[in-house]
Amino acid sequence: MSMTGIVTDHIEELLHLIVRFTRARRRVLTDNVRRMNLAGFVPQDLAIQEFAEQLHGAIEEHRGHRRLMLRDNQHVRFGPNGRLDLSTETDDRAKGLLASDPPAYLEYQTQRLLENTLNERVALAMLRRHTRGVPRWRTQDLDLTRPYWPSRRWSLGDEKTDP
Repeated sequence: MSMTGIVTDHIEELLHLIVRFTRARRRVLTDNVRRMNLAGFVPQDLAIQEFAEQLHGAIEEHRGHRRLMLRDNQHVRFGPNGRLDLSTETDDRAKGLLASDPPAYLEYQTQRLLENTLNERVALAMLRRHTRGVPRWRTQDLDLTRPYWPSRRWSLGDEKTDP
């Protein structure tokens, strides 16, 4: 695990990261639904617990030192200018459901998409509130008016995780 960190002085960055993470996760989850009938397909997800632990550590650092220290781990890496590099991991529960009960698998993926959408909405609402009155150049990299529902773009591929 890399201990390289990026220091920033603004809690706004965490909200941007949460929105980027939820949008990337939406693409992974919709891909799980779209590809479920392909032979050999294995459902994936992002490392939610690792991401949450990283954010918790960053918040603790902010509370103690008035800065955010974002540390990389196996599945989540932070880059310059707010870049977020994410890798997926096998979703064992979804894999089991897909093999044994496809309708339950679809319900499981739908619930995860709804949960993810709620997380995105909350982060966007907080970001809008936080950036009220902030010059546009500070928030121009994130479209705060973008719809919450899954887009027609399915694959993470080589895409950036930026919105």
